[in-house]
Amino acid sequence: MLACADVRPVTHSLQGRLEDLPLPDIMQVVQSMAKTGALILERADGVKAISIFRNGRLVQAATDEGYETLGDRLIRKKIIARRELDESLGYMAQFPGMRVGDALAEKGFASRREIESECSAHLTETVRRLMEWRDTVFEFRVGQVSVVAELPSLEMDFVLDNGVEPSQVLLRASILKDEQARLTHGEAAGRASAAPADGSRAEEEPERDEDGEVARAIDSFEASGGAGLDDCQEDAETSPPMQ
Repeated sequence: MLACADVRPVTHSLQGRLEDLPLPDIMQVVQSMAKTGALILERADGVKAISIFRNGRLVQAATDEGYETLGDRLIRKKIIARRELDESLGYMAQFPGMRVGDALAEKGFASRREIESECSAHLTETVRRLMEWRDTVFEFRVGQVSVVAELPSLEMDFVLDNGVEPSQVLLRASILKDEQARLTHGEAAGRASAAPADGSRAEEEPERDEDGEVARAIDSFEASGGAGLDDCQEDAETSPPMQ
């Protein structure tokens, strides 16, 4: 586990606890200083997460807790079929360094807009979960950091090459958190009011559409005047690929 006490700068990093310096504050500092590096989080139970920044913009965030690959996510969303993923993986093997999203787009199985949309939604969902982490230590390492080296179980597939401003991701994540809390409260109230008086079991509630909640959160953010995904990609400066 990462060993650290109070928040303190080190030679090429910043270490501390989220109880002392919350995640939103860390991300906003990285954005304001236009830093390139990796924010590594580790909970007391050993679960880890990593967020990659380039010039202050967030390009990737993932945790090894319940990790789902981009390919599996696209299959679950019925954007591609398993056969198309397998074919793309075989195609990708011919080009070392190619990401699965690029292979899917080049094979014509998914559009780049669909892939970027899912990467953006995954980023929002991950940050929303990380905002709830407690008893967690962090380390921000300046410079290029390999995701695979830090979390070998993850793949470099959920990447937004031009990145998104952390402040926008945090706002979307907060909207998503509020939306999910509102729906959870409404479902609980509905179950209580619908409970049979004789104590028999009520009909099961339909499974919650978390993907739909993310989409509504992003739509709500853009409707309130926030920049959309296309705006973020167009406004970003061209930067070299990560190693």
